[in-house]
Amino acid sequence: YKMAELSREKKISDPTKRRKQEGGFKHMFAGSVAGITQKTLLQPLDLVKTRLQVQDGTGNNEYKGVRHAIRTIVHQEGVSGLYRGLTPNLLASGISWGVYFFTYNNLKQLWRRHIVGGSDRSTHDVKLGPGHHLLCAGASGVCSVLVTNPITMIKTRMQLQGRDVTAATGRVYTGIAMLLLVLSEMRGL
Repeated sequence: YKMAELSREKKISDPTKRRKQEGGFKHMFAGSVAGITQKTLLQPLDLVKTRLQVQDGTGNNEYKGVRHAIRTIVHQEGVSGLYRGLTPNLLASGISWGVYFFTYNNLKQLWRRHIVGGSDRSTHDVKLGPGHHLLCAGASGVCSVLVTNPITMIKTRMQLQGRDVTAATGRVYTGIAMLLLVLSEMRGL
């Protein structure tokens, strides 16, 4: 009788544990979807920002400002030119925000368990202070950058397509796989 009761209690508690474990993945998925949506909508501005940043500032700049850059890119490359580098941008953003929210929520849960220690209190009852949130957010940001920095570099190379980057290699990047091949030949991975 005791074994059957313990087994029933264990089955009841398992779904709760499963929900807690899945919670981190739900946050990861939500962060990824939000990042992908944001980058899809703002890709033209990200492209213009990148191109404006690489101008040398000597007065011989190709673009005079944001509006002029958008008009010039559309005129020279078509509307699709505004979406150059979109694939690695979506990949980087989806991974970045997914990693960030997954790490952030798991680190908060670790802090809660540490605070509760060996007591019978539920970790959901534990309120974290601003310092805990700051540490969790900072560590999550570091993890996110470490994971996505190589992808961001690929995105930048694709956004600068047709400029000095292409002249240096003599190749036009047709996608992420080709860019990885060219970069591995030039610098190694």
